Amino acid sequence: QPKDMSHRRRGVGVGKRKPAKLGGDSRDTSPPPASAIADRLNTDAIEHARSVVEQLKRDLNAFAESHKDDISDDPAFRSKFLQMCALLEIDPITSNQTFLGRTLGLGDYYYKLALKVQECCVARRGRDGGVIKVNDVVAILAKKNVKATPSDISIALSKLSVLGASYRVVSVENEDYVFSVPGVLDEDVPKVVSLAQKTTPPGVGCVTVGMLCRTLGWDEARAKRVLDRMVRDGMCWIERIDGETAYW
Repeated sequence: QPKDMSHRRRGVGVGKRKPAKLGGDSRDTSPPPASAIADRLNTDAIEHARSVVEQLKRDLNAFAESHKDDISDDPAFRSKFLQMCALLEIDPITSNQTFLGRTLGLGDYYYKLALKVQECCVARRGRDGGVIKVNDVVAILAKKNVKATPSDISIALSKLSVLGASYRVVSVENEDYVFSVPGVLDEDVPKVVSLAQKTTPPGVGCVTVGMLCRTLGWDEARAKRVLDRMVRDGMCWIERIDGETAYW
């Protein structure tokens, strides 16, 4: 009788041996997780953006080199150029070490412009007390054949720390003024200047303690403090009118 070989047979099911992979490759072929794909895409996007910015900077350098005279001589053209630089977070003014700084010399231009603004403010101080409209500065400089825009004036005074805190541009009722007063500017001073511009007749530039209290809601001590400071700094003058002190 043939021997029973059933105990040596392997049936279909759990006990069946799995065939080996061809070549013995046991690597995981499952797709990468979504986070890994996102990281790779972000890296690629950053590298592309960096490449674009670098190309724009090279184009900007070439543009500046070919339009150097326009940038130096035309205030409107210069303003547009500085806007382009700002979009790329490039400052061609504060340093002469960069290509733009060496090519354009804008740092020297704004330094010289700030000195001219300073001369203008000093010459007018006895007349306006150290407060002058930026547009008036532009007009005065134009008579001296100095082409500049209100934006140029603001840039020049903000970039040059050599002038200290005595020269600054302050916006008062949608009008920009150059304040050339010593020390730190009291925040209440522009409010007084603004109110003085609204008195009747317009632009007469006269205020009183009572006017400040009624219009701005200040107490008498605050109004007197700021006015006394302005008188001390030479920004306004005192006159007695109908028994009340007026500050011009």
